Amino acid sequence: MPEVEIVCLANSRKIGDRCVAGLRTDGQGWIRPVTDSTSGGLTYRNYTLDNGRPAELLDVIRLTLSTPKPEVFQPENWIVASDRWRFIRKLSHGEASRILASFRVVGPDLFGNQSDRIALTSLTVNPASASLALVEPRQLEWQVTTNINNRRQTRASFLLGGCQYSLVVTDSVWHAKLRDLSFDLGYYSNEQCGVRAQDRILLTVSLGQPLSGGDCYKLVAGVVVLEAEG
Repeated sequence: MPEVEIVCLANSRKIGDRCVAGLRTDGQGWIRPVTDSTSGGLTYRNYTLDNGRPAELLDVIRLTLSTPKPEVFQPENWIVASDRWRFIRKLSHGEASRILASFRVVGPDLFGNQSDRIALTSLTVNPASASLALVEPRQLEWQVTTNINNRRQTRASFLLGGCQYSLVVTDSVWHAKLRDLSFDLGYYSNEQCGVRAQDRILLTVSLGQPLSGGDCYKLVAGVVVLEAEG
């Protein structure tokens, strides 16, 4: 069974469990560790590191994979072994800025189109070549709204390569942060969310599993704030 190191770039809510993903430190691209359950979601036991805390963004983690489990909507999936994930170190913000620069997707397309979703019927014919992307958004705003079930929802609204996107935020830390700020419905700036104007924000966008309507939605599964030095 292969052992890999990844830089964690997503720890996202997923149907009661979590979705974790990261870039391999050997430069071979993305890995999304999953379980063999129906949803593939990770339990707390899966994503808790050997230092006793959950995996966090910019952690360098060593984990053992079992077998590849690609889906037409998520080709990067690997079933994870039961071994405890090992914490190696934390990337500094300066390191992360340098290391991640070459992996950024500039747009305007995300996973082949400029929509917030891809139909499963389309993916069945033309499977996704990627379902994870790191982007540096422009004109980023955070929207607190409600979904079709009238439940509170957080969205990221931004420009990428001149295309406007509005995607649901599932990053567990950022979702809780905006919830705890008790914002009313509306749009909020980075500064209102505690991010300084000189800091950089990178977003990990993930293509989610198909919902009952047959669409796979693009989600903001990771929010990386790179604080400016000095």
